[in-house]
Amino acid sequence: MSQKILGNDIRVGNVLEYRSSLYQVLKREHVKPGKGGAFVNVEMKSIDGGSKVNHRFRSDEVVFKAFLEEEEYHYLFREGDAIVLMNLETYEQVSVGADLFVDIEKYLKEEVVVKLLKHGDKTVGVKVQDNLTYTVEETEPYMKGQTVTSSYKPATLNGGLLKVMVPPFIKVGDQIVVKTEDGTYVERAEK
Repeated sequence: MSQKILGNDIRVGNVLEYRSSLYQVLKREHVKPGKGGAFVNVEMKSIDGGSKVNHRFRSDEVVFKAFLEEEEYHYLFREGDAIVLMNLETYEQVSVGADLFVDIEKYLKEEVVVKLLKHGDKTVGVKVQDNLTYTVEETEPYMKGQTVTSSYKPATLNGGLLKVMVPPFIKVGDQIVVKTEDGTYVERAEK
C-alpha cells in the first residue's frame, strides 16, 4: 500500500513509510550545494508517536509514499476526548480521537465535511476543505475615513473558536470565506 517516489518528489503533506513507521512531511527544502549532489531536507512528524524527525534524502533516492484512502464524513459534535462524525453514504456515526483534530478543530461546525485519511484500517489524519464560510459574530464597527492605508481588524467567528483579521468594511453578520490552511480572510461570501 505504498508508491515509490524519488526524494525530489517529496511534498509537504505526503505520508512516507520511513524506518517501518508512517511519517507526515511538515517542511521540505531542496538544497543544491556547490559541490556534490542535490538533496532534500525534510522535517517529518511520526503519525504514531508525534515525535519530529529531520532527514536528508538524496534527490535520486527512492522513498515510499504511503497510499491513504479518504472517507468523507459530516462533523456532528465533540464528546469528551472524541469528535463524532457521520458517514455521508451510510449515515453511520463514528467517534475519532480529538488528538487528530488539534490543528483543525477551530474550523469545525455542523455540516462541515471532514475527510478521514486511512492507512489500512487505521485513521492517520484528517482534512477539511481549503476554504470555509463563516458568519462574523464580533468585530469593531467601520468608521468612514478612519485610515488611508489598508489596515485589518480582528473578527470573532464560529462561537469564539476562530479569530481572523478582516478588512475594515466587514461588519457583524457578514458571511466571509476563511482559508483553513493558515486561518486568513479570503473574501466576502456571496449571498
